[in-house]
Amino acid sequence: QKNRIVVSEFGTSSYPDPCMSIFSRFFSYFKLLETDNCNVNLMQVRDEVYAMTETPVIRRVDPTTLDTYEKKVDRSKHVALNLMTAHPHTDTDGTMYNMASRFGRDGMYGLVKIPLPDEGERNNPLQNAYMIGSIPQRSTLKPSYHHSFGLTKNYVVFIEQPMYFNVLDLMTAKLTSNTTAAAAMEFDHKIPVRFHVIDKATGKVLPTTYLADAFFTFHHINAYEEDGQLVVDVCCDEHGAGIKYLYLDNLMGRQNLPMSVEARRYVLPLQPEKGSEEENLVTLPDTQASAVFRKDGTVFCTPETLCPGMVELPRINYDHYNGKKYQFFYGISGQNKVKLVKADIHTKSVRMWKEPGCWPSEP
Repeated sequence: QKNRIVVSEFGTSSYPDPCMSIFSRFFSYFKLLETDNCNVNLMQVRDEVYAMTETPVIRRVDPTTLDTYEKKVDRSKHVALNLMTAHPHTDTDGTMYNMASRFGRDGMYGLVKIPLPDEGERNNPLQNAYMIGSIPQRSTLKPSYHHSFGLTKNYVVFIEQPMYFNVLDLMTAKLTSNTTAAAAMEFDHKIPVRFHVIDKATGKVLPTTYLADAFFTFHHINAYEEDGQLVVDVCCDEHGAGIKYLYLDNLMGRQNLPMSVEARRYVLPLQPEKGSEEENLVTLPDTQASAVFRKDGTVFCTPETLCPGMVELPRINYDHYNGKKYQFFYGISGQNKVKLVKADIHTKSVRMWKEPGCWPSEP
């Protein structure tokens, strides 16, 4: 109809309306991250299935025909947040949890609790949703990007990583080159990762500050509690190049940017007792991960590698093992993601499958 791309996607820039004034473009900055192209994940709520991405709009789809229902659901109408992950967690009672972001002067990260809608309610999966807890952003001008999070029996694990949206770049984009959201992201390897642990029942954030060397992550593998410690498994890219790797130019070999993502385990002691800086606070016998107190009162965590080689897009037997101790996970490996792998955490080994001409998808 417009003979141009009119909605910006995560990595695709729209063309500005030639009739829009510079002031109109400035105010439309707040809609830069809005799209109803729900192409990341599917969410089941009772007998309904919804397609979703990280922006507020989700769409109900027919699981048999894959037809899209006309009515859209805007999650921001239920909780006042700008972005929400496309990887919500479902608890054993059907309650869902998700992490979200709010941009602006009162910028924060919010934990959203989504109880099941009333029996018979249709096209309204967030009918009873509310924000149970929040975390202030380290910098409101550079809020951290997050794609997933961890859920255990009692806690939510949120990683505030040094991969940021540069808000000033996003604002300038609407005035000048109309840069995409992905192009306005920056990775700062000098800033440590911070693990926030939130009590799932109360929404309160534990007071301990858990830090680790900088990395970027798209996907959590799993998390669980054991002997007063929180085990957090994630796919980590210490160079912060994970997004650029997925650009078409690189996938077609024109940039040749290697992807170096490995599966790591971090262990967070839930009630650490202060000792010497050399004393390892991790007491689990089957891990090489460590955590130590520092002079400034923070707990610094060092990971162990779960399996050899590059692995991304992890998947576990979710219904049986999410939030619980587990042994296996599946993922995609290889510089062009041509291998399907099954990783054994106990033996630190992997089994691989590949065939010529086959490109496995997210397990």
